[in-house]
Amino acid sequence: MKINIFKIDTDKVDDLTEELENAEYDPIADIENDKHYMVLYLKRKSSESQGWIEFYKNIMDEEDYKKYSENLGSESLSGLYLIEKEGYAYALTHGQAHFIARKYCDKDFGLDLAERIVDPVGLKMKHSQTFSSAGKKDITSYAQKRKFDNSFEYGEAFSYVKCKTVDKKKWGETADFGESARFTSGKEFSFHAKELFTLIDAIDKQLSLQPEIRLPRYRKVIDKTLLEELNKELKKHFLEFLTDVDVEDYWLTGVSFNFSGDYKYSLKIRTRELTEIIDTLDTSIIKNVIADNSDAIKDRYDLIKVLFYDEEENFLFSKPLQDLIQVTVTLNDKYYVLYHNEWVEFSDSYVKFIEEQVDAISFEIKDAYGLGETALISKLVKQGDYTQLHKNNVYIGKYCIEQADLMDDDNVIMIKDQHQQADLVYLIKQATTSLRLTESGELADNVFEGRNVCLWMLVNRKSLKKLSDFKSFHLLDALNDFKKEVVSKNLNPVIWISLKNS
Repeated sequence: MKINIFKIDTDKVDDLTEELENAEYDPIADIENDKHYMVLYLKRKSSESQGWIEFYKNIMDEEDYKKYSENLGSESLSGLYLIEKEGYAYALTHGQAHFIARKYCDKDFGLDLAERIVDPVGLKMKHSQTFSSAGKKDITSYAQKRKFDNSFEYGEAFSYVKCKTVDKKKWGETADFGESARFTSGKEFSFHAKELFTLIDAIDKQLSLQPEIRLPRYRKVIDKTLLEELNKELKKHFLEFLTDVDVEDYWLTGVSFNFSGDYKYSLKIRTRELTEIIDTLDTSIIKNVIADNSDAIKDRYDLIKVLFYDEEENFLFSKPLQDLIQVTVTLNDKYYVLYHNEWVEFSDSYVKFIEEQVDAISFEIKDAYGLGETALISKLVKQGDYTQLHKNNVYIGKYCIEQADLMDDDNVIMIKDQHQQADLVYLIKQATTSLRLTESGELADNVFEGRNVCLWMLVNRKSLKKLSDFKSFHLLDALNDFKKEVVSKNLNPVIWISLKNS
């Protein structure tokens, strides 16, 4: 038998039971001990197979059992077993009852539990959404059990996993985790109705422990007050928050480049044309356009549209600018990201994991002699310290992928001058792509072998104590992806920072 368990917010238990009773679920049996109060709710429509109701027979009186089990067949039976204890409540659902339970559940519960009881090399299936302009949703099933660490893609968020557990006698061989957790009883893992509270106690104890793995996750912000505050911050600091605009998806699939087409663009608000048709669109262009048209735009950035054209300048379609931009807002030490014009919040555990991973990268402050990218490369080459590599490029479609800028015996170096936050994200993504293209053979010379892979960032800051001080989720997530790519090739990631405003 399968048991689907939801964790219920304690302040929502009364609302849950009220809706159950309004939906004609009857409280049939209740059990109380020193620490727990348990109630079984049932609703019958019909069915000739006794099914799971047999499991609860020993906690029901004979009359009630006969009422709900007799002549089952054409109707359906739904049930919810509510277990309450000081500090928590759980609902075990059968049939259609999960539709009610999920309205009141802790949406993070299933994946929170997964992070504590799954086998790190036991992934069988996942459902995820890629946090990117592509916005892919995928259900991936693995023929062989997969390591979790090898299943993450850049910008990916999990919503469901099916995997092997760390202890089949305690949790069963495999379990499913999403908003809820579903366990399957078998020969080694079984339970009795009167003792279900022991399973719940074991789950609650596990949740009090530190995670063994961390899954990338986010959830939509639905709190109206918080949404108002985020939108207010966005309007107030729009140009500061505007760090990236994604109109192409060329790095989101590793070395498999799938272009939707070569576009031209224009910007428009209401009936007013803000630009002529232009070949490229980036944040510097957008900022200049907004500054030049501030009288028409005021703070209605949500009304700005990007128009897409083909190479012959025929109009194709349009999208709101806020569907394309990448914005990170930090409020009360939490990251909120504007994703497809909706605010999402990444789970605390994953943000902490990303920050820990990024802060573990070797990093040092480096003197750039007050020079920009081009002048710095020229100076270092003239001094004989490095060999210049920035002409070693490959073209994929209209994109020029630069393998690296400089090299010495110990390091291969990519340098980027920061004019806006997007420049640093670009540098990180380009370096990650360069590594993948080198491995696939599309960049002929493997200059990385035996050397550190170094990102040299010339940043607009007075100080930087640790890399996670870059308060942009996009940048930190890209750095984590870069680190994983470098380490997977048995190389060392290194970050050099030059402070331009020191």
